Amino acid sequence: MAAVNSKASGLANVTLRPGTEADVPTMLRLMDDRTEWLVSQGRTKQWGTERQSDRPDRIEGATKYARSGGTWIVIEKGPLESSEQVLGVLTVGDAASYVNPATEPELYINYLITDPKAGGGRGLGGLLVEKAKALAKEKGVRLLRLDCYAGGDGKLVRWYESQGFQKQEAFEEKGWPGQVLSMRL
Repeated sequence: MAAVNSKASGLANVTLRPGTEADVPTMLRLMDDRTEWLVSQGRTKQWGTERQSDRPDRIEGATKYARSGGTWIVIEKGPLESSEQVLGVLTVGDAASYVNPATEPELYINYLITDPKAGGGRGLGGLLVEKAKALAKEKGVRLLRLDCYAGGDGKLVRWYESQGFQKQEAFEEKGWPGQVLSMRL
């Protein structure tokens, strides 16, 4: 486990641990919570309005990611020794099949989500990006890529740019506007 103790960034008592298949229900809960948050913001085009945990494709995807060996869970220890709250999840691996392949070895962020109830501005997303960068460096690759929703107000793309990613190609997958972003390490 990798402990993070940066009170300045709001991440005191936060730890990263490898994810397992037992984390699938938590991954789906985070997606449900994030969908609810997106709907409350009037952003229904990214994931729609239905619970992600009711969708067989989302269940299959979360299970695949959890089994991949590339999943990391952000937890915060509670007041009791045995209590913990999951604050976010990261999965890295191979690029999605719907994006153009990289021209060099890479690590691809397949899944990055934080709990909207954990409080924005704590730096949880940035912590997950830093973990992805560290994993890429451990594998000896100098390219980190991802794709994300590029519709609406573009806020998600701008957030990734604020983390050091640069826009590459835009794409559309079944009517869903996406953006591939990359970072050189």
